[in-house]
Amino acid sequence: MTADQQTLAGRAHYWIGALGLVILALGVGPSSAAISIGYAFLLLFLMLSGPRLVTLWQAGWESKVFVLLCVYVPVQGLALAWLRPELAFSSNDVQHVLRTVALGTIAVGWAVYATRLSPRMIAVFAAAGFALATLEAFLEHGPALFEIRRMHYLRSPNEVGLFGGTIALGAFFLGGSSVLSYVRDQAWWRAGVIGGIALLCLIAGLWLWVQSGSRSTWVGMSAAVLVMTTLALAALVANRQHVKQILLGVTAAAVVLGSVATYFHDDLASRMDRELPTLAVIASGDFETLLEGRGEGHNPRFKIWGVAIDEIGERPWVGLGSGFVEAGFADAEDRGVLRGGRDHYHNLYLHLAVFIGGPAVLLWVVALAAMAIRGCRPLDTSAPDVGLRWFLLAWLVFLAVTSLFQVRMHSAYGAAYFALFSGLIFGLYLKQRNSGVARP
Repeated sequence: MTADQQTLAGRAHYWIGALGLVILALGVGPSSAAISIGYAFLLLFLMLSGPRLVTLWQAGWESKVFVLLCVYVPVQGLALAWLRPELAFSSNDVQHVLRTVALGTIAVGWAVYATRLSPRMIAVFAAAGFALATLEAFLEHGPALFEIRRMHYLRSPNEVGLFGGTIALGAFFLGGSSVLSYVRDQAWWRAGVIGGIALLCLIAGLWLWVQSGSRSTWVGMSAAVLVMTTLALAALVANRQHVKQILLGVTAAAVVLGSVATYFHDDLASRMDRELPTLAVIASGDFETLLEGRGEGHNPRFKIWGVAIDEIGERPWVGLGSGFVEAGFADAEDRGVLRGGRDHYHNLYLHLAVFIGGPAVLLWVVALAAMAIRGCRPLDTSAPDVGLRWFLLAWLVFLAVTSLFQVRMHSAYGAAYFALFSGLIFGLYLKQRNSGVARP
Protein backbone atom coordinates (compact mmCIF):
# COMPACT_ATOMS: atom_id res chain seq x y z
CA MET A 1 0.00 0.00 0.00
CA THR A 2 1.41 3.40 -0.98
CA ALA A 3 1.82 6.29 1.45
CA ASP A 4 -1.14 8.09 -0.18
CA GLN A 5 -3.31 5.01 0.15
CA GLN A 6 -2.32 4.64 3.80
CA THR A 7 -3.19 8.27 4.41
CA LEU A 8 -6.53 7.89 2.64
CA ALA A 9 -7.31 4.70 4.56
CA GLY A 10 -6.38 6.41 7.83
CA ARG A 11 -8.67 9.35 7.10
CA ALA A 12 -11.54 7.05 6.15
CA HIS A 13 -11.01 5.09 9.36
CA TYR A 14 -11.00 8.29 11.40
CA TRP A 15 -14.23 9.56 9.87
CA ILE A 16 -15.98 6.22 10.42
CA GLY A 17 -15.26 6.52 14.14
CA ALA A 18 -16.04 10.23 14.36
CA LEU A 19 -19.34 9.90 12.48
CA GLY A 20 -20.29 6.92 14.63
CA LEU A 21 -19.84 8.96 17.80
CA VAL A 22 -21.70 12.01 16.51
CA ILE A 23 -24.62 10.03 15.04
CA LEU A 24 -25.01 7.92 18.18
CA ALA A 25 -24.90 10.99 20.42
CA LEU A 26 -27.46 12.85 18.33
CA GLY A 27 -29.71 9.77 18.10
CA VAL A 28 -29.79 8.88 21.80
CA GLY A 29 -32.97 10.87 22.35
CA PRO A 30 -34.95 11.07 19.11
CA SER A 31 -34.02 8.26 16.70
CA SER A 32 -33.58 4.50 17.03
CA ALA A 33 -32.49 4.46 13.36
CA ALA A 34 -29.66 6.90 14.11
CA ILE A 35 -28.69 4.75 17.09
CA SER A 36 -28.42 1.67 14.87
CA ILE A 37 -26.35 3.56 12.27
CA GLY A 38 -24.09 4.96 14.99
CA TYR A 39 -23.53 1.47 16.45
CA ALA A 40 -22.72 0.11 12.99
CA PHE A 41 -20.09 2.79 12.36
CA LEU A 42 -18.54 2.30 15.79
CA LEU A 43 -18.36 -1.49 15.46
CA LEU A 44 -16.83 -1.11 12.00
CA PHE A 45 -14.29 1.35 13.41
CA LEU A 46 -13.48 -1.14 16.16
CA MET A 47 -12.98 -4.04 13.73
CA LEU A 48 -10.82 -1.98 11.35
CA SER A 49 -8.52 -0.95 14.19
CA GLY A 50 -6.81 -4.36 14.03
CA PRO A 51 -3.58 -4.80 16.04
CA ARG A 52 -4.00 -1.38 17.63
CA LEU A 53 -6.70 -2.89 19.84
CA VAL A 54 -3.92 -4.41 21.95
CA THR A 55 -4.09 -1.06 23.77
CA LEU A 56 -7.35 -2.24 25.35
CA TRP A 57 -5.58 -5.19 26.93
CA GLN A 58 -2.53 -3.22 28.03
CA ALA A 59 -4.40 -0.31 29.62
CA GLY A 60 -5.08 -1.95 32.99
CA TRP A 61 -7.03 -4.64 34.80
CA GLU A 62 -10.29 -2.69 34.41
CA SER A 63 -10.02 -2.75 30.64
CA LYS A 64 -9.08 -6.44 30.71
CA VAL A 65 -12.33 -7.18 32.56
CA PHE A 66 -14.36 -5.54 29.79
CA VAL A 67 -12.46 -7.43 27.08
CA LEU A 68 -12.96 -10.74 28.90
CA LEU A 69 -16.67 -10.03 29.36
CA CYS A 70 -16.91 -9.57 25.58
CA VAL A 71 -15.77 -13.18 25.27
CA TYR A 72 -17.53 -14.63 28.30
CA VAL A 73 -21.08 -13.44 27.59
CA PRO A 74 -21.57 -15.07 24.13
CA VAL A 75 -19.63 -18.22 25.14
CA GLN A 76 -21.69 -18.60 28.31
CA GLY A 77 -24.94 -18.02 26.41
CA LEU A 78 -24.14 -20.60 23.73
CA ALA A 79 -22.80 -23.16 26.24
CA LEU A 80 -25.90 -23.02 28.45
CA ALA A 81 -28.14 -23.18 25.39
CA TRP A 82 -26.35 -26.40 24.36
CA LEU A 83 -26.51 -27.86 27.87
CA ARG A 84 -30.20 -26.95 28.34
CA PRO A 85 -31.85 -27.35 24.92
CA GLU A 86 -35.32 -27.30 26.52
CA LEU A 87 -34.94 -23.53 26.98
CA ALA A 88 -35.33 -21.39 23.88
CA PHE A 89 -32.02 -19.66 23.11
CA SER A 90 -32.45 -15.89 22.70
CA SER A 91 -29.81 -14.18 20.58
CA ASN A 92 -31.49 -10.84 21.33
CA ASP A 93 -30.98 -11.31 25.06
CA VAL A 94 -27.33 -12.24 24.57
CA GLN A 95 -26.87 -9.16 22.37
CA HIS A 96 -28.50 -6.88 24.97
CA VAL A 97 -26.36 -8.23 27.81
CA LEU A 98 -23.16 -8.10 25.74
CA ARG A 99 -23.83 -4.52 24.67
CA THR A 100 -24.60 -3.47 28.25
CA VAL A 101 -21.71 -5.03 30.15
CA ALA A 102 -18.94 -4.66 27.60
CA LEU A 103 -19.26 -4.11 23.88
CA GLY A 104 -21.15 -0.80 23.82
CA THR A 105 -18.78 0.79 26.33
CA ILE A 106 -15.70 -0.50 24.52
CA ALA A 107 -16.92 0.60 21.06
CA VAL A 108 -17.67 4.16 22.20
CA GLY A 109 -14.64 4.44 24.49
CA TRP A 110 -12.20 3.19 21.86
CA ALA A 111 -13.57 5.64 19.28
CA VAL A 112 -13.29 8.53 21.77
CA TYR A 113 -9.69 7.58 22.55
CA ALA A 114 -8.53 6.79 19.00
CA THR A 115 -10.22 9.70 17.16
CA ARG A 116 -9.33 12.21 19.91
CA LEU A 117 -12.71 13.88 19.56
CA SER A 118 -13.48 16.12 22.52
CA PRO A 119 -15.68 14.24 25.03
CA ARG A 120 -17.26 17.59 25.89
CA MET A 121 -18.30 18.04 22.27
CA ILE A 122 -19.84 14.55 22.23
CA ALA A 123 -21.77 15.38 25.41
CA VAL A 124 -23.04 18.56 23.72
CA PHE A 125 -24.24 16.51 20.73
CA ALA A 126 -26.09 14.24 23.16
CA ALA A 127 -27.74 17.29 24.73
CA ALA A 128 -28.78 18.38 21.23
CA GLY A 129 -30.28 14.92 20.69
CA PHE A 130 -32.29 15.19 23.91
CA ALA A 131 -33.49 18.64 22.80
CA LEU A 132 -34.61 17.20 19.46
CA ALA A 133 -36.58 14.49 21.27
CA THR A 134 -38.36 17.08 23.40
CA LEU A 135 -39.03 19.30 20.37
CA GLU A 136 -40.45 16.31 18.52
CA ALA A 137 -42.77 15.62 21.46
CA PHE A 138 -43.85 19.27 21.57
CA LEU A 139 -44.68 19.25 17.85
CA GLU A 140 -46.81 16.14 18.45
CA HIS A 141 -48.62 17.22 21.63
CA GLY A 142 -48.39 21.02 21.50
CA PRO A 143 -48.85 22.94 24.79
CA ALA A 144 -50.60 19.85 26.22
CA LEU A 145 -47.13 18.33 26.60
CA PHE A 146 -46.58 20.51 29.65
CA GLU A 147 -49.68 19.09 31.34
CA ILE A 148 -48.66 15.43 30.97
CA ARG A 149 -47.76 14.06 34.37
CA ARG A 150 -46.06 10.88 33.18
CA MET A 151 -44.51 11.56 29.82
CA HIS A 152 -44.71 8.66 27.40
CA TYR A 153 -43.13 10.21 24.32
CA LEU A 154 -40.21 7.85 24.82
CA ARG A 155 -40.67 4.18 25.59
CA SER A 156 -40.90 4.73 29.33
CA PRO A 157 -41.27 7.54 31.88
CA ASN A 158 -38.11 6.10 33.43
CA GLU A 159 -36.19 7.12 30.31
CA VAL A 160 -37.65 10.61 30.47
CA GLY A 161 -36.47 10.81 34.09
CA LEU A 162 -33.02 9.49 33.14
CA PHE A 163 -32.65 11.89 30.24
CA GLY A 164 -33.97 14.86 32.23
CA GLY A 165 -31.64 14.17 35.14
CA THR A 166 -28.69 13.79 32.78
CA ILE A 167 -29.48 17.09 31.04
CA ALA A 168 -29.65 18.84 34.42
CA LEU A 169 -26.36 17.34 35.63
CA GLY A 170 -24.65 18.20 32.34
CA ALA A 171 -25.93 21.77 32.39
CA PHE A 172 -24.81 22.26 35.99
CA PHE A 173 -21.30 20.80 35.72
CA LEU A 174 -20.36 21.40 32.07
CA GLY A 175 -22.12 24.75 31.80
CA GLY A 176 -21.01 25.90 35.24
CA SER A 177 -17.34 25.06 34.66
CA SER A 178 -17.40 26.83 31.27
CA VAL A 179 -18.92 29.96 32.81
CA LEU A 180 -16.29 30.02 35.58
CA SER A 181 -13.53 29.60 32.99
CA TYR A 182 -14.82 32.51 30.90
CA VAL A 183 -15.24 34.67 34.01
CA ARG A 184 -11.62 33.99 34.98
CA ASP A 185 -10.56 35.07 31.48
CA GLN A 186 -12.89 38.11 31.72
CA ALA A 187 -14.75 36.97 28.58
CA TRP A 188 -17.98 38.35 29.94
CA TRP A 189 -20.23 38.05 26.91
CA ARG A 190 -19.25 34.41 26.40
CA ALA A 191 -19.88 33.72 30.08
CA GLY A 192 -23.31 35.34 29.75
CA VAL A 193 -24.29 33.38 26.62
CA ILE A 194 -23.08 30.02 27.96
CA GLY A 195 -24.60 30.76 31.35
CA GLY A 196 -27.98 31.55 29.78
CA ILE A 197 -27.97 28.35 27.71
CA ALA A 198 -26.86 26.29 30.71
CA LEU A 199 -29.61 27.79 32.89
CA LEU A 200 -32.24 27.01 30.24
CA CYS A 201 -30.99 23.41 29.95
CA LEU A 202 -30.88 23.06 33.73
CA ILE A 203 -34.50 24.18 34.09
CA ALA A 204 -35.64 21.97 31.21
CA GLY A 205 -33.76 18.95 32.55
CA LEU A 206 -35.12 19.31 36.08
CA TRP A 207 -38.63 19.78 34.73
CA LEU A 208 -38.39 16.58 32.68
CA TRP A 209 -36.88 14.76 35.65
CA VAL A 210 -39.71 15.75 38.03
CA GLN A 211 -42.57 15.52 35.52
CA SER A 212 -41.54 12.02 34.44
CA GLY A 213 -42.98 10.75 37.70
CA SER A 214 -40.11 8.26 37.89
CA ARG A 215 -39.41 7.76 41.58
CA SER A 216 -36.32 5.67 40.81
CA THR A 217 -34.67 8.62 39.07
CA TRP A 218 -35.63 10.87 41.97
CA VAL A 219 -33.77 8.55 44.32
CA GLY A 220 -30.86 8.36 41.87
CA MET A 221 -30.56 12.13 41.61
CA SER A 222 -30.73 12.54 45.39
CA ALA A 223 -27.85 10.04 45.72
CA ALA A 224 -25.83 11.84 43.03
CA VAL A 225 -26.28 15.21 44.75
CA LEU A 226 -25.29 13.74 48.12
CA VAL A 227 -22.16 12.00 46.77
CA MET A 228 -21.00 14.97 44.68
CA THR A 229 -21.55 17.41 47.54
CA THR A 230 -19.46 15.17 49.78
CA LEU A 231 -16.71 15.05 47.13
CA ALA A 232 -16.81 18.83 46.76
CA LEU A 233 -16.47 19.38 50.50
CA ALA A 234 -13.66 16.80 50.65
CA ALA A 235 -11.89 18.64 47.81
CA LEU A 236 -12.36 21.88 49.75
CA VAL A 237 -10.68 20.40 52.82
CA ALA A 238 -7.84 18.86 50.76
CA ASN A 239 -7.16 21.90 48.56
CA ARG A 240 -7.96 25.38 49.79
CA GLN A 241 -6.81 27.08 46.58
CA HIS A 242 -10.25 26.96 44.97
CA VAL A 243 -12.50 27.72 47.92
CA LYS A 244 -14.64 30.25 46.05
CA GLN A 245 -15.38 27.95 43.10
CA ILE A 246 -16.29 24.98 45.29
CA LEU A 247 -18.46 26.99 47.67
CA LEU A 248 -20.15 28.64 44.70
CA GLY A 249 -20.93 25.25 43.20
CA VAL A 250 -22.34 23.83 46.45
CA THR A 251 -24.40 26.98 47.04
CA ALA A 252 -25.75 26.97 43.47
CA ALA A 253 -26.76 23.30 43.83
CA ALA A 254 -28.55 24.05 47.11
CA VAL A 255 -30.42 26.99 45.56
CA VAL A 256 -31.46 25.00 42.48
CA LEU A 257 -32.67 21.97 44.45
CA GLY A 258 -34.42 24.17 47.00
CA SER A 259 -36.25 25.98 44.19
CA VAL A 260 -37.31 22.70 42.58
CA ALA A 261 -38.51 21.27 45.90
CA THR A 262 -40.52 24.42 46.56
CA TYR A 263 -42.09 24.64 43.10
CA PHE A 264 -43.00 20.93 42.89
CA HIS A 265 -43.75 20.53 46.59
CA ASP A 266 -47.29 19.18 46.16
CA ASP A 267 -46.30 16.58 43.56
CA LEU A 268 -43.28 15.42 45.52
CA ALA A 269 -45.14 15.33 48.84
CA SER A 270 -48.04 13.25 47.47
CA ARG A 271 -45.69 10.67 45.98
CA MET A 272 -43.56 10.51 49.11
CA ASP A 273 -46.69 9.94 51.22
CA ARG A 274 -47.41 6.84 49.15
CA GLU A 275 -43.91 5.52 49.84
CA LEU A 276 -43.94 6.05 53.61
CA PRO A 277 -45.48 2.62 54.43
CA THR A 278 -42.80 0.90 52.36
CA LEU A 279 -40.04 2.93 54.00
CA ALA A 280 -41.45 2.06 57.43
CA VAL A 281 -41.35 -1.69 56.67
CA ILE A 282 -37.80 -1.39 55.30
CA ALA A 283 -36.74 0.47 58.45
CA SER A 284 -38.21 -2.31 60.58
CA GLY A 285 -36.12 -4.90 58.73
CA ASP A 286 -39.12 -7.06 57.77
CA PHE A 287 -37.81 -7.93 54.30
CA GLU A 288 -39.60 -11.27 54.22
CA THR A 289 -42.97 -9.51 54.24
CA LEU A 290 -41.87 -7.22 51.41
CA LEU A 291 -40.53 -10.03 49.21
CA GLU A 292 -43.67 -12.11 49.73
CA GLY A 293 -45.90 -9.16 48.82
CA ARG A 294 -47.70 -8.95 52.14
CA GLY A 295 -48.43 -5.92 54.26
CA GLU A 296 -49.19 -2.25 53.72
CA GLY A 297 -45.73 -1.45 52.42
CA HIS A 298 -45.94 -3.93 49.54
CA ASN A 299 -44.60 -2.90 46.16
CA PRO A 300 -44.89 -5.31 43.17
CA ARG A 301 -41.17 -4.91 42.50
CA PHE A 302 -40.32 -6.64 45.75
CA LYS A 303 -42.03 -9.82 44.58
CA ILE A 304 -40.13 -9.65 41.29
CA TRP A 305 -36.84 -9.19 43.17
CA GLY A 306 -37.71 -12.21 45.31
CA VAL A 307 -38.20 -14.32 42.19
CA ALA A 308 -34.87 -13.10 40.78
CA ILE A 309 -33.01 -13.89 44.02
CA ASP A 310 -34.46 -17.42 44.05
CA GLU A 311 -33.42 -17.93 40.42
CA ILE A 312 -29.90 -16.63 41.02
CA GLY A 313 -29.65 -19.11 43.90
CA GLU A 314 -30.17 -21.98 41.44
CA ARG A 315 -26.91 -21.22 39.60
CA PRO A 316 -25.18 -18.23 41.22
CA TRP A 317 -21.73 -18.63 39.65
CA VAL A 318 -22.47 -18.78 35.92
CA GLY A 319 -26.13 -17.75 35.65
CA LEU A 320 -29.03 -19.42 33.92
CA GLY A 321 -28.45 -18.20 30.36
CA SER A 322 -30.43 -16.24 27.82
CA GLY A 323 -33.28 -18.68 27.39
CA PHE A 324 -34.27 -18.89 31.02
CA VAL A 325 -35.91 -15.55 31.75
CA GLU A 326 -39.04 -16.15 29.69
CA ALA A 327 -39.44 -19.65 31.14
CA GLY A 328 -38.73 -18.35 34.66
CA PHE A 329 -41.43 -15.69 34.46
CA ALA A 330 -43.88 -18.22 32.97
CA ASP A 331 -43.22 -20.55 35.91
CA ALA A 332 -43.71 -17.73 38.43
CA GLU A 333 -47.03 -16.87 36.76
CA ASP A 334 -48.15 -20.52 36.86
CA ARG A 335 -47.37 -20.65 40.58
CA GLY A 336 -49.37 -17.46 41.13
CA VAL A 337 -46.35 -15.53 42.39
CA LEU A 338 -46.38 -12.92 39.60
CA ARG A 339 -48.91 -11.52 37.18
CA GLY A 340 -48.43 -11.96 33.45
CA GLY A 341 -46.60 -9.57 31.15
CA ARG A 342 -43.28 -9.41 33.00
CA ASP A 343 -40.06 -9.45 30.96
CA HIS A 344 -37.42 -8.08 33.35
CA TYR A 345 -36.68 -7.91 37.08
CA HIS A 346 -36.84 -4.13 37.72
CA ASN A 347 -33.23 -4.23 38.93
CA LEU A 348 -30.37 -4.19 36.43
CA TYR A 349 -27.94 -6.04 38.69
CA LEU A 350 -30.35 -8.87 39.55
CA HIS A 351 -31.41 -9.06 35.90
CA LEU A 352 -27.84 -9.46 34.69
CA ALA A 353 -26.97 -11.92 37.50
CA VAL A 354 -29.82 -14.21 36.37
CA PHE A 355 -28.30 -14.19 32.89
CA ILE A 356 -24.54 -14.35 33.47
CA GLY A 357 -24.00 -15.04 37.17
CA GLY A 358 -23.16 -12.96 40.23
CA PRO A 359 -19.33 -12.92 39.89
CA ALA A 360 -19.44 -11.55 36.33
CA VAL A 361 -21.84 -8.78 37.37
CA LEU A 362 -19.74 -7.93 40.42
CA LEU A 363 -16.57 -7.75 38.29
CA TRP A 364 -18.35 -5.47 35.80
CA VAL A 365 -19.59 -3.09 38.51
CA VAL A 366 -16.20 -2.90 40.27
CA ALA A 367 -14.30 -2.44 36.98
CA LEU A 368 -16.63 0.33 35.80
CA ALA A 369 -16.40 2.14 39.15
CA ALA A 370 -12.59 1.85 39.21
CA MET A 371 -12.44 3.02 35.60
CA ALA A 372 -14.49 6.10 36.48
CA ILE A 373 -12.29 6.92 39.48
CA ARG A 374 -9.10 6.59 37.43
CA GLY A 375 -10.41 8.26 34.28
CA CYS A 376 -12.08 11.23 35.94
CA ARG A 377 -9.14 12.31 38.08
CA PRO A 378 -7.97 14.90 38.88
CA LEU A 379 -11.05 16.76 40.13
CA ASP A 380 -9.10 19.94 40.76
CA THR A 381 -11.02 22.95 39.43
CA SER A 382 -8.03 24.05 37.35
CA ALA A 383 -7.73 20.67 35.55
CA PRO A 384 -8.71 20.45 31.86
CA ASP A 385 -12.27 19.26 31.26
CA VAL A 386 -12.93 19.35 35.01
CA GLY A 387 -16.64 19.97 34.41
CA LEU A 388 -16.85 16.86 32.25
CA ARG A 389 -15.12 14.77 34.93
CA TRP A 390 -17.49 15.91 37.67
CA PHE A 391 -20.46 15.39 35.36
CA LEU A 392 -19.49 11.81 34.44
CA LEU A 393 -18.98 10.86 38.10
CA ALA A 394 -22.35 12.38 39.00
CA TRP A 395 -23.98 10.61 36.05
CA LEU A 396 -22.53 7.26 37.10
CA VAL A 397 -23.86 7.60 40.66
CA PHE A 398 -27.24 8.74 39.28
CA LEU A 399 -27.51 5.75 36.94
CA ALA A 400 -26.06 3.20 39.39
CA VAL A 401 -28.69 4.00 42.03
CA THR A 402 -31.53 4.34 39.51
CA SER A 403 -30.62 0.90 38.11
CA LEU A 404 -31.53 -0.64 41.46
CA PHE A 405 -35.16 -0.13 40.43
CA GLN A 406 -35.26 -0.44 36.64
CA VAL A 407 -33.76 -2.09 33.55
CA ARG A 408 -33.33 -0.09 30.38
CA MET A 409 -30.96 -2.33 28.41
CA HIS A 410 -33.73 -3.71 26.17
CA SER A 411 -34.66 -0.23 24.98
CA ALA A 412 -32.71 1.15 22.03
CA TYR A 413 -32.68 4.59 23.66
CA GLY A 414 -31.74 3.36 27.14
CA ALA A 415 -28.98 1.08 25.87
CA ALA A 416 -27.47 3.80 23.67
CA TYR A 417 -27.68 6.27 26.55
CA PHE A 418 -25.65 3.94 28.77
CA ALA A 419 -23.13 3.00 26.06
CA LEU A 420 -22.49 6.66 25.20
CA PHE A 421 -21.75 7.98 28.67
CA SER A 422 -20.00 4.86 30.00
CA GLY A 423 -17.96 5.01 26.76
CA LEU A 424 -16.92 8.59 27.55
CA ILE A 425 -15.67 7.33 30.91
CA PHE A 426 -13.81 4.50 29.16
CA GLY A 427 -12.26 6.97 26.69
CA LEU A 428 -10.98 9.20 29.52
CA TYR A 429 -9.66 6.11 31.28
CA LEU A 430 -7.71 4.99 28.20
CA LYS A 431 -6.30 8.50 27.78
CA GLN A 432 -5.24 8.58 31.43
CA ARG A 433 -3.70 5.11 31.44
CA ASN A 434 -1.87 5.59 28.12
CA SER A 435 -0.80 9.22 28.54
CA GLY A 436 2.81 8.34 27.69
CA VAL A 437 1.95 6.09 24.75
CA ALA A 438 1.52 7.30 21.14
CA ARG A 439 -2.13 7.01 20.17
CA PRO A 440 -3.28 5.19 16.99
